[in-house]
Amino acid sequence: MTVHTVASPHFVGYKRPFASVHQTRFTTRRCFAPSLSLTMVCGGGSVRDVVRIDVEESTTVRENEVREAEVTIEPPTATDAGLVFIGRIRTPWASRLVAPRQGRIDGPVCRIEVFEPWIPALEGLEAYSRIEVLYWLHLSRRDLVLQSPANDGDARGTFSLRSPARPNPIGTAIALLQQIDGGMVYVRGLDCIDETPLLDLKPDRTLFTPIAPPQAGDFQTGDA
Repeated sequence: MTVHTVASPHFVGYKRPFASVHQTRFTTRRCFAPSLSLTMVCGGGSVRDVVRIDVEESTTVRENEVREAEVTIEPPTATDAGLVFIGRIRTPWASRLVAPRQGRIDGPVCRIEVFEPWIPALEGLEAYSRIEVLYWLHLSRRDLVLQSPANDGDARGTFSLRSPARPNPIGTAIALLQQIDGGMVYVRGLDCIDETPLLDLKPDRTLFTPIAPPQAGDFQTGDA
């Protein structure tokens, strides 16, 4: 098997001012390197908020290899979506090679650390037994349009899979809420690696009833 190390993009976050010193805005660029030491400053920027990821060459090749029948493209120039990492996720898995393919609601308890100034936004979340967790899959490829998950020569379109390799590597999981303690949210059902950046938290849609008054579109059925 031929391993294409040159087409293994990593994404480096750059700290830029965004609204206040407590928030960090990230833009990304691709860099091609078999070994990378990456530091991202999240939240308030204190020592405890520094997320450091060390990527070894052997792991990088295995996790970001291009398999037989897979197809890559040259991604279009990125535009800044203005994403803000509002926290980080602590899990037992240090690498994608050991993380579960999909989370289990009877899996290990994972800790979501929400940064200031977003901790007050957790008010009321404890009322829901299941929550949706959205996170940024920061080590994933973004250039695959056809993928072969089983590495058997059979390729499928990226949008027909739940692979972490995506044009915009946003991960999502419906997690079983265990407890909330200050800015710490404890859940079961995640599948991401340790220190994954957090994008958002919200109640499971199937448990949530809109609180705002209904609008005309709420009563529409059938064809538009």
